[in-house]
Amino acid sequence: MPTPAPPPPRALRLRLALFYAAMFVPIGVHLPFWPVWLAGRGLAPEQISLVLTVMQVVRLVTNPFIARMADRLGERKRPIMAAIIAGTIAVAAYWPMHGPAAILAVTVLHGTATGPILTLHDTLTLEAGRRWPLDYGRLRLWGSIAFIAAAAGSGFVLAGRSSEWVLALLFAGALACLAGGVALPDLRLPPRGTGGGTILPLLASPVFMLFSLLAGLVQGSHALLYGFGTLHWRAGGLSESLIGMLWAEGVVAEIILFYLGAAVSRRLGPFGLSAIAAAAATLRWLLATLPVSLPLLVVVQALHGLSFGAQHLASMLFLAKAVPPERAATAQALHATLGIGLVMGASTWASGRLYAALGARAFLVMAAMAAAALLLALALALVLRAKGEAAPASP
Repeated sequence: MPTPAPPPPRALRLRLALFYAAMFVPIGVHLPFWPVWLAGRGLAPEQISLVLTVMQVVRLVTNPFIARMADRLGERKRPIMAAIIAGTIAVAAYWPMHGPAAILAVTVLHGTATGPILTLHDTLTLEAGRRWPLDYGRLRLWGSIAFIAAAAGSGFVLAGRSSEWVLALLFAGALACLAGGVALPDLRLPPRGTGGGTILPLLASPVFMLFSLLAGLVQGSHALLYGFGTLHWRAGGLSESLIGMLWAEGVVAEIILFYLGAAVSRRLGPFGLSAIAAAAATLRWLLATLPVSLPLLVVVQALHGLSFGAQHLASMLFLAKAVPPERAATAQALHATLGIGLVMGASTWASGRLYAALGARAFLVMAAMAAAALLLALALALVLRAKGEAAPASP
């Protein structure tokens, strides 16, 4: 009989889950309400999309280098802490900035600093899962719970107040992230020197690159909602407090999926999860083209659990199976940047022009992206099944 895996160290689950929660507090402020702050500083829709795109592009350029450094050093906690400190400084630097150029300059620092935090913590959690029996989904769901609390709470705080409160809430969230980082476990791999974390085998793997494109199409189709959902709903007559509740409601189904993540992942595999995510995203964006109404938006936001959550689980499952530990952070970063970041950046840049020209009909473009991802997921699943592979080989 195989020897059972040893139990994880006491409080390891708590410390990993605590940081997911702390990390998603500023995300719960930034994602729904940052466009409101930008608009309050006088930026037009095209300028808002440019600022959001710059953050994506900066992450696209810098994340692989930071992750490769972490793989070479065998480090996780110290790079995360350095990124949090730099990100907190960047948030504070927004206060005196007015005008697109000044805000863009700080955005470069903000994107560089905060980009690798989630990637490195996911890598840290997957490394812990290789050593001890841990359920990734049940750890990650605490980030979703924190997002709900932050989004809903921010909506109530902002109701009837100046958009400048968004920045104050974001800075408070950055401090919460810093506090959570202190409690992170310091799990390390042996340093790999200059040869560790090379990206060439990953770039040469067709399955890795195509799966990254697939994930990018699904997640990138959310760009219009992230950039202009709040502004669109406000124009439709919804209050900030109600909008905050809608953002929070969208994550409830995600929490349920993460709680059931291990069982669902075993049954569907990464490509099955991706297909469900792409189908749900296609339906979600088609519904979003309809006139703003609360009952409709309840349905639209409930689909977030599948359109985002199922794809995120698919990515984590794919990377855990396809990538060896010594390339884990590099693979996470490449997947998040060359796949998700590249497509998200292009989609975010286009969203401002699309929304200015088409309004809600711009969601048809997002639906087309998700439909393309669905076809790619089905094609990859069929190819691997024909080859007799249950999971992709390590690149």
